[in-house]
Amino acid sequence: MNNLNHRENELFQEVLDHARFCNLTASKFHGRTDVLESVKKYIFDENNQKPYVIHGKSGCGKTAILAKVTSEILKIAPDPENYTVILRFLGTTPISTDIMRTIDLLIFQLSLLFNIPTREIKTKTQLDTKDCLSEVFEYISRNHPDKKVVIFLDSIDQLNTIYYTLEWFILKLPRNIKLIYSTLPDHHGILNRLKFRLENDEKQFLEINSLDCELAEIIIKDWLRKIDRNLSEVQSELLRDLFKKATLYPLYIKLIFDIVSKWTSFYVPDQEFKNCLNIDKCIVYIFKHLEKIHDKMLFSRTVIYMTMFRNGISENEIEDILSLDDDLLYDIFEFHAPPVRKLPIVLWARIKNNLKEYLVLKEIHDTRVFYWYHRRFIEVSNSYYLSKLNSNDRSVIVSNVIDFFNETWKNKPKPYKYNQYLTKKFGVKNGESEAIRDTSMQPT
Repeated sequence: MNNLNHRENELFQEVLDHARFCNLTASKFHGRTDVLESVKKYIFDENNQKPYVIHGKSGCGKTAILAKVTSEILKIAPDPENYTVILRFLGTTPISTDIMRTIDLLIFQLSLLFNIPTREIKTKTQLDTKDCLSEVFEYISRNHPDKKVVIFLDSIDQLNTIYYTLEWFILKLPRNIKLIYSTLPDHHGILNRLKFRLENDEKQFLEINSLDCELAEIIIKDWLRKIDRNLSEVQSELLRDLFKKATLYPLYIKLIFDIVSKWTSFYVPDQEFKNCLNIDKCIVYIFKHLEKIHDKMLFSRTVIYMTMFRNGISENEIEDILSLDDDLLYDIFEFHAPPVRKLPIVLWARIKNNLKEYLVLKEIHDTRVFYWYHRRFIEVSNSYYLSKLNSNDRSVIVSNVIDFFNETWKNKPKPYKYNQYLTKKFGVKNGESEAIRDTSMQPT
């Protein structure tokens, strides 16, 4: 009974996390009616008994498309009461990076929904997992022929690499079951394997391409209008020129909007903005802007620590780790010594507020954590910050994280050095001192 309750809680949390992410992502969707219609056509075609694959480059809008379709199925289905829609954004939770755990939980969810006799499923291999899911599909097809199940598995490329062989991939589906996947086109040969398994059947694949300039401009204007903003004619013309040179993916459009929505009517864009021709350059542009607002050291260290925590980081964790970073505190407390040597909460709160559009909240073990909502932010954070660290800075940062988890300085003063100004001001010998950082206790 306890094990069942644990699994139900695990399932509830997983469904809740993905539902939240779905709502967040679908709310950013705009246009693409032709793409939506293609996916809906597959879903309502009972003669198509193969999986469907959506592919396109990072930032092209695959995730938003699946989220949008998920949110609309029950509105357009002729018999919505007969539809069960399940969505998993692979890689966004600890469970969803492992396809065997993901499918195992899907089986458990379907068993509850359709009163399928439960049995202990000991999945040893990917083939065992596939066979178990196929059995569940066949049970639903035999016993509930009027019911339809639509399952979306977004971003196969975010799975652990051991699952890129696709041994778990089901090729033949009952008439009332639909499986829709998405993936990058050039990631470890995943798309080529999918095409091979589906015998290069073109109707099972949908490529997502970039937007055209006209639609991109309409989207920007529409979003600006919703916040009572608009661009000057000079700014609009500059944006048109930029769009003619850029690859216009939805994420790129969103980032450009975030930048231009803060312009005043008399602002003249700099050359660096004119070079924002792709998603990565836009993210770097935004990061540089936030460095100027928050202090380069503070912002960069915050991004570095956030990115290091693959499954997300809590508010307490980021505040405590930054409070153990004496390089950072040396920079912050340049002209005064606080009564408690700890990062002022307001500094982190301001950064979080400026990054809120790019973060997603989820729960892990009853703790709310946040992480980047799109993989491009992870990759740019790694290339722009982490990869440029020298060996000493890298060692210090890793040590701070280790000290935090080991509770090295829990209720114990950590040594540090004052700068020259504070050393002279307080008359401290050699500038050496120590202070308790008031870090949180780790769960046992």
